[in-house]
Amino acid sequence: MGESRVACALQNSIGNAQGQRTPRQAALPIQATRNDSVCPVDTAQQYKWVVYFFVAVAFWNLVGAGIFGFVINPPIALYYMQGLNTTAVHAHGALYGVYGTLGLGLMLFCLRVMKPEVRW
Repeated sequence: MGESRVACALQNSIGNAQGQRTPRQAALPIQATRNDSVCPVDTAQQYKWVVYFFVAVAFWNLVGAGIFGFVINPPIALYYMQGLNTTAVHAHGALYGVYGTLGLGLMLFCLRVMKPEVRW
């Protein structure tokens, strides 16, 4: 076995060094086979953009829903700022920032699971 194939098998192993599934993997309902002839990108690299989108969800939860939501909701702000752009900033930051990026992240996750061998 060539050295690059060994590194690939260790990096993306589906079982132990002898090719057998570990007890934890055997308990999973997903059955996968090892293919040492192809060296796909490691898992962290494959799901990099999915993680970025989920981090963006946390950011927009804080900023769009949290900060901008607090800015437009105190009584004095409601009295003077009714219908200004601050309402639209909060609405777009909270709705798209949270649910839009969550939807995009879940879509990327599903696409990555459907085609794990494709390199993006």
